[in-house]
Amino acid sequence: MKRWLWIGAAVAGVALVALLVVVISGRSSGGGGIGVYQAWVRSTAASQTNAAVYATVKNGDDRQNAVVGAQVPSSVAMSTRLHQTMTGGNDSPMKGGGNASAEDDMTHMQEVRTIPIAANATVHLAPGGYHVMLVDLAKPLVKGEDFDVTFRFRRGGAQTVAVTVR
Repeated sequence: MKRWLWIGAAVAGVALVALLVVVISGRSSGGGGIGVYQAWVRSTAASQTNAAVYATVKNGDDRQNAVVGAQVPSSVAMSTRLHQTMTGGNDSPMKGGGNASAEDDMTHMQEVRTIPIAANATVHLAPGGYHVMLVDLAKPLVKGEDFDVTFRFRRGGAQTVAVTVR
C-alpha cells in the first residue's frame, strides 16, 4: 500500500511540474507577451488640469492586441482617457489642395476607444501621437516624482508600471 501511495505522489508531482511548464510557456504564444516600458509625463504648472502619459508598449505575441484603458490613483487624477494627436481635418475634402483652410493644419486631440498594437510590434505613446490623458489632476506633477498607471489590454489583462515625472 505504501508503495502505491509513493508512486501516486510521484506521478502527481510530475504532472504538477508538467502543468506549470505548460502554463508558464503558454502565457504568450509569441514568446514575449505584452509589456509597457519607459512611462513618463511632463511636470505641470499649478494651473494645469490635464497631462499626457507617454510610454513604449511592446506586443511580443503572435496576435494583435490593444490598449483599452488606463487607471491612475485618485491622488493623481480623477480619470484617464486614451487620446491621439491629429493634424488637420480628418474629413476635409481640401486636404492637400491649394484651397486648404488654416484649420487643416491645426493640431488637435481626439479621444480613441483603443490603441491598436499589431502582432510582434511596438507602439510608442509619444508627443504628437497616442497618449493616456490624465484628466482633472489632483495636484501639480513635480519633476522627479513618480506614480503608478495601470494599462488594460484587450488580451493579456492589465499591467501596472511606474510613471516618471520629467
